Amino acid sequence: NKVWMTKLPFFSKLNYQKEMTKFTYILSLFVSSGYALIDAVDIILLSIEHPVLKDKILHVKNRMLEGESLASALVKENVYDQGYGALLMAADQRGDQDEVLKTLSNRYKEDLERMLSSFLNRLEPSMIAGLSLLVGFVLISIMLPLMNVLIWIGLSNINKSTENLDIERVKNSLDTALISCYSVEGHYPENIQYLKKYYGFTYDINSYFITYDWQGDNIYPNIYVYRKGNE
Repeated sequence: NKVWMTKLPFFSKLNYQKEMTKFTYILSLFVSSGYALIDAVDIILLSIEHPVLKDKILHVKNRMLEGESLASALVKENVYDQGYGALLMAADQRGDQDEVLKTLSNRYKEDLERMLSSFLNRLEPSMIAGLSLLVGFVLISIMLPLMNVLIWIGLSNINKSTENLDIERVKNSLDTALISCYSVEGHYPENIQYLKKYYGFTYDINSYFITYDWQGDNIYPNIYVYRKGNE
């Protein structure tokens, strides 16, 4: 169903031009072959799809049935414009309608090609713009989730680095207390509580867990500091 093409201004004009090209070409073949013109018009009507042109040709057929010539009927029904109509009327008098119809067919074909070329030239920038928008949308739809993942990874690394720094800070504080104790008393304490009581060592027991493996008075203890929840 191509009725919709007759509703849109440009496509209606393009479709009409296409149908006129087809009509003129087929008519030129029938005229040059000496085919009965009334029968030729009947056959051509079967191939015409544009409703406006089809209606004009029906009226042409009726005029021919009333005794008018083909050229006269075509001109009176405005199938061709004034210039082309004058050529047909002159050809009818000279008896070379087939040649004139072939010429008109070529002109309609050239006009149709120009219309299509002009349409495509106007359409090309719109297509490029549309494709650019589509590509941009696809890239954004891909990049946004990727950006979210990268941000999440970055924040995770920052949090991890901060945790490591905090753990290192607690361990350094414990090392300082141990060295101070050994320097003053000549031995390492058996537990952390001794360092907390006499050497000012403190840490957040709600956030960190410390293992203190005492090896002896003169052996540096094995110390491990963990952040709670990451043991």
